[in-house]
Amino acid sequence: MAKFQKGNSGRKKGSKNKFTSLKDAYTSVFVKLQKDPKSSLAAIAKDDPKWFYDTYAKTLPREVALANKNDEPLQIEIVDAKK
Repeated sequence: MAKFQKGNSGRKKGSKNKFTSLKDAYTSVFVKLQKDPKSSLAAIAKDDPKWFYDTYAKTLPREVALANKNDEPLQIEIVDAKK
């Protein structure tokens, strides 16, 4: 993980996290849109499923750390959803 350069301690204690504020704003708009059946996420997904799944996939983690207590090799299967 990157460390701050000398003399730069990062965000000051008590200051607002801009990303959290932005996420809260998006969540607020999303909740309001869900009340309208024409603009709900379900309606959008039905009208444009490719956009919906492409967008949803971007919210999923790209890396997952796995731990195996027995130190045995893990078997992982990659499934192509396009088939």
